[in-house]
Amino acid sequence: MKTTTRDRLREEYAKLVKIFAKNVKGLNIDGIPAPHIPVVGNYYDECAYKMAFVGMETYGWGNITDFVDLAERSPKEAATMYESWFNAGGMVEHSGSGTFWGFIIEFLEHFYKLEKDSLKHKSKEGIYHEVLSSIIWGNSNAIERYEVTAKKQNVDIAEWRKVKEYSKPLDSINHIIKAANPTVTKPIVIFLTYKYVDENYIVQDSDIHKEIPETKYTYSYKHVYHCDGTKDIEFRYYYLRDQHTHVFVTPHPRWIGVHSGIKFTRYIDALMQVIKEHKIWATLPKCIDDWKIKEENRSSSSYKYKFIAELADFLVDRNLVMTGEELQAMFNNNNIKRNKGGKYSEEGGRGIHTVIRKAWNHYYNKGEYQIALNITRAFVGKNLHYTYK
Repeated sequence: MKTTTRDRLREEYAKLVKIFAKNVKGLNIDGIPAPHIPVVGNYYDECAYKMAFVGMETYGWGNITDFVDLAERSPKEAATMYESWFNAGGMVEHSGSGTFWGFIIEFLEHFYKLEKDSLKHKSKEGIYHEVLSSIIWGNSNAIERYEVTAKKQNVDIAEWRKVKEYSKPLDSINHIIKAANPTVTKPIVIFLTYKYVDENYIVQDSDIHKEIPETKYTYSYKHVYHCDGTKDIEFRYYYLRDQHTHVFVTPHPRWIGVHSGIKFTRYIDALMQVIKEHKIWATLPKCIDDWKIKEENRSSSSYKYKFIAELADFLVDRNLVMTGEELQAMFNNNNIKRNKGGKYSEEGGRGIHTVIRKAWNHYYNKGEYQIALNITRAFVGKNLHYTYK
């Protein structure tokens, strides 16, 4: 049964929120906001461009007592109990100049070639555009700083520190990466809008490489763009190859929009330049209608090339191989036909091998050498020897 990203995120956090609820039980938690759990927008899975925006913290959130009570009874429900605010477009009310949501909305408008502030207006039917709910929203601190809310509520700082410590397993963006399940042809781009997160935050999970600069599987560097000869636009960029994940670490939007003297527009232009330079997506949207994944003709060359690329990625990741005969059976069983409309040879003949070679050529000629290499390693002849080079 096919699962959604929301389903996977619920599963990922269910065990964590249950442990959190058990640990804080008995503490004096009144006055501390509930932990923020990442939210998957209703239209995330339908979106052709997978993005997550991760802020620093909330400024007041739900009731922690209600959260803990629900986490004990139904941890999956607790993991998604506050998502309705997001999917109803609640962020629009908090999208003023120099705000986290102001930055996100302006980025989406720029990305999808929309007029400024157009996403802040409802349609004639009284709803916001689906693009606002096509992203994942998280925070690098599930429990906000003491002085934001807890101090104002006269919470004992010793109690807050215990809650904060118990919440740390909820902080990692690696939970988002696992749930999003990105692939070579469907990567995820994560924007961390808090420049003080360090490399260990990004790669702290045992499934992720621990040292970004040294590992051969990932790379990172700092971008500095000169703006009008007086201001620098700085951000960090990480590529997690094994996870097919691109991470941009920027200053907080309030600093960009209020204190930097640069404003959102030029920062977004610089981010878009890197996105284009690294060909993070094969194509970028030309208009808002491109936001949604379009149904493809299963027998088209483009569909088959992408199918082979994603299957190769799956096989290589698990140290598996597949013969042409096995791929031919998969194509025929799923109504993926030859260009002329017929089925592929049941003997795994020249037709299926031709489409594998064409897929390899397609990605190699585009300069997407990792995908081409995966195809070389994943598909073999009947004797199980590598035949595609």
